[in-house]
Amino acid sequence: MFCPIDGSFQTDSTFATFTAGLKDDLVLPSLRSLKLRQTSLSDVSLDSFLKRCPALHRLDISFTGVRHPAALITGSSTFALQKLSLTSTSISGTDLIATLRILPELRTLALGALGGSYGPRSSGSSSATMTMSDEALRTITDILEPFQHLKNISLVGNTKLGSSSKSALSYFIARVGRKCKVCSELNILI
Repeated sequence: MFCPIDGSFQTDSTFATFTAGLKDDLVLPSLRSLKLRQTSLSDVSLDSFLKRCPALHRLDISFTGVRHPAALITGSSTFALQKLSLTSTSISGTDLIATLRILPELRTLALGALGGSYGPRSSGSSSATMTMSDEALRTITDILEPFQHLKNISLVGNTKLGSSSKSALSYFIARVGRKCKVCSELNILI
């Protein structure tokens, strides 16, 4: 079952009105894929809703106001995400690392333009706000290296990568990228 949230639930307040009308014991055991991309939803809205989705495998929260996905995922249930899209979210490096540590079954991971604060809340972004640094990439590489199923990763638009040295990108490609079928645009020549 695929469940996109349409435009009528784009803010925390309208989503809260929607979820308030649901029965307290309502669970969505067949929901496998949830796409919340380009909404103004934040952690507050998603916390209670994700608890109703015990079998979720794919979650797209790109271009949203989510900042602490690890807390949402661990507070929800025991689902094992296979696909996570965090493109253009304002997630800190610390929160990203905490999130990845609890998702060893990932097959697809989208980490484009992290910290870019794109989407409905902003008019643009600058490279000064980007959170994916070479140091963060090294830590993420160490976390992702043992992931047996990871086949697709995107780092598109992380403008700070490679700014201090090319070694973090080389390290990532040698340990993680080489195992992937798709390793999208690193925007740099190594």
